[in-house]
Amino acid sequence: MLNFDNLVKTRTEVLKKFIKNSYKNGMDIGCGTGADSIALTMNGIKMAGYDTSLKMVQKAKLNARKRNLKIIFSNSPVQNLGNLHNLKYDFVVSLGNAIANINQEKLNKIFNRVNKLIKPGGSFLIQILNYESIRKSDKRIVNITRSKDSIFVRFYDFGKAGLKFNMLKVNDKVLQEYNLITTDLYEYKKRDLKRLLAKSGFSKIKFYSDLNKSVFNSKTSKDLIILAEK
Repeated sequence: MLNFDNLVKTRTEVLKKFIKNSYKNGMDIGCGTGADSIALTMNGIKMAGYDTSLKMVQKAKLNARKRNLKIIFSNSPVQNLGNLHNLKYDFVVSLGNAIANINQEKLNKIFNRVNKLIKPGGSFLIQILNYESIRKSDKRIVNITRSKDSIFVRFYDFGKAGLKFNMLKVNDKVLQEYNLITTDLYEYKKRDLKRLLAKSGFSKIKFYSDLNKSVFNSKTSKDLIILAEK
């Protein structure tokens, strides 16, 4: 949804705020097309990226090659995180609302696995949408954009059992031609994630509104940023 080069440039700058001088190795969970892995590599961290989508991993590898960067990207399930390369990590990230696509049972396994893979003094950085604010606003339309010959409408379905995110792609020339993709989201809130992280063994847990470390407000913040240290 964003220009990839601009996204990498922005991420490279903001992620510096979370990197300690001692950090050498990092892992990106839900790496997507590789923007965060590339940004962290630009900051001198040797990265490994994981995603359950093979197409995303293929795109991430292509993006890294275009920039002459050596990043290990793997299409791998949760239980194999870290096993493929037998490494311990200083810095683990899961950005871009990735964990909202994972049910609590699997998320608990991920948090436990990450805690075991992080070195003492390392940290786990998470970005997720602030679902408390989204629910309270009850605003269904996220945005409407145009790209080439298509119109994209992104909107929510609010149900008692959960939240659905929809992306409607409409042919700008022939409005009868469209494609709708719907994704179920898990509405994790601050208290939920704090409990799961503490249960997994993380002792220092901080919350922010954005990657600039602004103060989190459950009513107004767009995102929830979590920094959990071991």
